[in-house]
Amino acid sequence: MKECQGVEGSDDERLKKICGLSEKRSSHNMWRPIILFGVIILLFVVSRSLNFEGKILEMRDWIHSLGILGPFLFTVVYITATITAVPGTIMTIAAGSVFGSLVS
Repeated sequence: MKECQGVEGSDDERLKKICGLSEKRSSHNMWRPIILFGVIILLFVVSRSLNFEGKILEMRDWIHSLGILGPFLFTVVYITATITAVPGTIMTIAAGSVFGSLVS
């Protein structure tokens, strides 16, 4: 950006803000990765304490016992899990263990 060259030494706060050189903005951005890391750790601890893995395995056994309706019900559960942000890897592994592979 041509208009941002030489702005670092300028006293014009408006121009610094436009060019992204505001001190307030950079200190605010410093906390974002820390907060994100904290949220990830919190989600991990909550998922372990609520035993999501065991509940998904129970669901897998239940859907397998439904026979022909199992794939349809699993599709509904998978869509619901996606909307509620349950990790897709767990659901995909459950689908593979219940329904097997198309490739023999």
